[in-house]
Amino acid sequence: MGGTGPGVSIGSVRRRHAAPTRRSVDSTTRSSAPDLRAQQKWYTRQRLIAAAAGLFASKGYEATTVDDIVAEAGVARATFYLHFAGKNDIVVELADRIWADTAAMFAAFGELPDWSHASIRAWLHTYVTRGEENRQALNFFAEQLPHALRGQHQEHVKEFVALLTRPPERWAVGGDRPVVAGGVPAREGAVPA
Repeated sequence: MGGTGPGVSIGSVRRRHAAPTRRSVDSTTRSSAPDLRAQQKWYTRQRLIAAAAGLFASKGYEATTVDDIVAEAGVARATFYLHFAGKNDIVVELADRIWADTAAMFAAFGELPDWSHASIRAWLHTYVTRGEENRQALNFFAEQLPHALRGQHQEHVKEFVALLTRPPERWAVGGDRPVVAGGVPAREGAVPA
């Protein structure tokens, strides 16, 4: 199955996971040789991931080869294998990043400073925009993944069903804040009703 099909926005995943420029790397960590090596390794890995995401979007998972990825990233084939066992590892990492982004969105809902219409509307706007991009990309990955990797996708789905079926005040990271009247989580310094 080539490409992403109509309406799938895996390109947004590529933009969010694009390789950083050398200038975007924090210059304060460039002081020592080990740090430089770690930075270069990280930077190269990000380039490989961004190249693969773009190729998966344009050619499809099956049609994309490791040679395509290394050519797009501008690295040697051996460099690819220093970072990944195969292209499946890149797909897993991309999917994990999307799941983490989705989890962070729900955690942000639990951390809203207040539960006003404006706060909830702003959160919903973010969720609808990024959530739809993430959903489309995850569906793309689920369709493109080799059979062996589909189980991991299903485990993430189960985790989110469990997350969504618990009370909203528990969506926040830690989720153990006391609840005041009406089921709204207590904020720092809030006096229970």
